[in-house]
Amino acid sequence: MKLGRELLSAESIRNKVAELGAEISAAYPPDCELLCIGVLTGCYVFAADLLREITQPVEVAFIRASSYGSGTESAGEVAVTGAADVRGRDVLLIDELIDSGHTARKLLDIFAGQEPKSLRYCALLDKPSRRETAVSADFTGFTIEDYFVVGYGLDCGGKWRNLPSICVVDS
Repeated sequence: MKLGRELLSAESIRNKVAELGAEISAAYPPDCELLCIGVLTGCYVFAADLLREITQPVEVAFIRASSYGSGTESAGEVAVTGAADVRGRDVLLIDELIDSGHTARKLLDIFAGQEPKSLRYCALLDKPSRRETAVSADFTGFTIEDYFVVGYGLDCGGKWRNLPSICVVDS
């Protein structure tokens, strides 16, 4: 695997994150105490930037969910670790990417079963061409083609998370 072309520049990501923050802030009452749950590990850069753009007071929690392991194809099985008390809370799940949809579907099902006041999903990237289950984000940054991408928190075998832009991985 080698690093390919830049798909999304650091500047375009910054601008989109600011737009998403404004959109999310407008979707909730000003006095809402929002519980934002980041889906590790890939979301950490996106979540940190997005949280600074949301105007409501936020509480932050993280869970770990993975269906990739060290490869570039989703295994379909989603492993989830971590917990947050969401009962009666306005909850925003923050993820870096919706691909097959298995992770998003599993997380939405888990948290919906805990009776939150509201439950919404935010993803920086969406690859609808790879969808295997009916799910979509309430807030989406970019819709992209079927590329394996790295940077801005996304990795390939643990590498390239530190890139400020999002790049395509060439095989």
